Amino acid sequence: MPVSIDDGYPDLAGIIDFANFDFDKNTYRTQERTILEPQLRALGYSSITWSDGETDSFGPLSRLCRAKSRDKIWVTFIYG
Repeated sequence: MPVSIDDGYPDLAGIIDFANFDFDKNTYRTQERTILEPQLRALGYSSITWSDGETDSFGPLSRLCRAKSRDKIWVTFIYG
């Protein structure tokens, strides 16, 4: 089922910086690991996974990030 920001997931841009992130379809997965994940880990999140949210014929329109907080609570964020 497609997932969008309207589904009530917290916006990932609300807690980390996307300043050096390039939304290019060929590099976003690498940048999730090299730019976004270190910021999440610095905030105490672990077990970080990424998946497509809403998509169309060009690829993902949004991406989901699922991570475990310091309090061991699973949180799902969205960006895109």
